[in-house]
Amino acid sequence: MNPVLPSVTPTGRSIAPSATDPDRSRPTPARSSRPSALAGFLRWVAVLVILFALVVSGYYLYVNVINRPPAEVYIVSRGTAVSAVYGTVTITSNAQLALFAQNSGYFHYAKDLGTLAIRLNGRVVKKDQVLGTVVDEIGLRQLESAKRDYESAVARQKNGPGSAGLLETAKSRRDALNKVPAASVPRVEREAAESDVGRLQTAVDNEILELQRMTDTAATALKAAEDQTRRTEIRAPFDGILTAINYNDNAYVTTNQSLFTVADATTYVSGEVNEEDVGALRKGMKAEVRLYAYSNQTFTATLDDVLPSPTANSSRYTVTLHLDQPPDNLMFGLTGEMNIILGRKENALIAPSRAINIDQALIVEDGVVEQRTVKIGYHKLDFSEVIEGIGEGDAVIVADQDAFKPGERVRAVKTNQGKK
Repeated sequence: MNPVLPSVTPTGRSIAPSATDPDRSRPTPARSSRPSALAGFLRWVAVLVILFALVVSGYYLYVNVINRPPAEVYIVSRGTAVSAVYGTVTITSNAQLALFAQNSGYFHYAKDLGTLAIRLNGRVVKKDQVLGTVVDEIGLRQLESAKRDYESAVARQKNGPGSAGLLETAKSRRDALNKVPAASVPRVEREAAESDVGRLQTAVDNEILELQRMTDTAATALKAAEDQTRRTEIRAPFDGILTAINYNDNAYVTTNQSLFTVADATTYVSGEVNEEDVGALRKGMKAEVRLYAYSNQTFTATLDDVLPSPTANSSRYTVTLHLDQPPDNLMFGLTGEMNIILGRKENALIAPSRAINIDQALIVEDGVVEQRTVKIGYHKLDFSEVIEGIGEGDAVIVADQDAFKPGERVRAVKTNQGKK
């Protein structure tokens, strides 16, 4: 029997023969590397294809979406169109009064107001409250002198006439003589005593009149001095608010210079409209008012009056309104805009008024800007009725229209947040 020799693999390793499986003693043929190489190649191709697709998609996204400038658009829809007259408004005090100096001197604020003008603007004041004084040294000296003169006159009047004592003495002598029997006192002496009483009574009466005249004169002078002093006091004419403080404390002012302005705390809405719109207005019309201080609120108002003449150096007419439900902290001087409602139309095509420049609008169609000529119907501050040029569902640019040109590719950003 021939001995079984171990086989050797291509790598040089020997394989021992199996006693039970003669076939395993045969050499194992070497496996081919071609299938694994092909699979690796296909994997690399797939990776490259995916990377290429990602690059192309990213480039397309960058060029057609990210790199396009954003354009804020409003999707045109149907709603209620409103015809309105536009105007500007100011919250105005029902009454304002300037307070003037009645004399020359140094101006001083009242002690309870302080000394800084900047802290006084908007201060609430009460009727007859002293706001300040204009110190007039001559007037003060005259007042003190008038007080002394009046007090002296009153004291002299209280003490009575100087001849009153002599009169009482003469009366006592006369009465004493009258009690003595006539034969004991010469007639001439009795007549002389009676004459003294009459003379002194006349003197006392004249002195009483003179004392009263002096007291009256002193009282008149004192009243005049007090009136002059009161004119140095600046008092609030009614309950209100300080709106103008024209001088600092200790400033020298002259007669008829305006020191303060006091405004009534109650207010009304003063509006201005163009000449071409004023003919359509009637009392009782409703209006929508927006105040810049209340940017997120719209107030309803009622038209009270239309002034018959335009404002000075202008062709604009003034109208007055009142807010139906004013806010609690409404302050005069606030400004804003209004729309006085002329009419309404339901199921109309609506677009933001800011999107339309006279008769032109920019539309975004398939990412491209188009310019349209439009025709407007009912119009108010925020929304307008579109009759021609824009259709329902069109995306109309509502902001920065000057930044876009027809034919430009843009990225539309919807912003349908306005109220109709």
